[in-house]
Amino acid sequence: MQEKINKTDEGILWEMMKAGDQKSFSKIFKFYYPKLYSYGVKLVPFPDFVRDQMQELFINIWQTKDGLGKVSNLKAYLFISLRRRLF
Repeated sequence: MQEKINKTDEGILWEMMKAGDQKSFSKIFKFYYPKLYSYGVKLVPFPDFVRDQMQELFINIWQTKDGLGKVSNLKAYLFISLRRRLF
């Protein structure tokens, strides 16, 4: 069963990820990947394209983590970011 992440955990995980903690990044990725994928294929019926864009999104987040700001709603941030990449 997949572990839940509450709003407080999101903020902590985000800040730890920004500080370079790979475990926090991995936890965010593993928790949101299935949800983002389901959302993405509803918007664009090309599963491979959706997976590629999700991978690019997470690569970009990791590579630019030093310049990222505080995120008040991680789920919304990720979903909006994916939607923008898909369109």
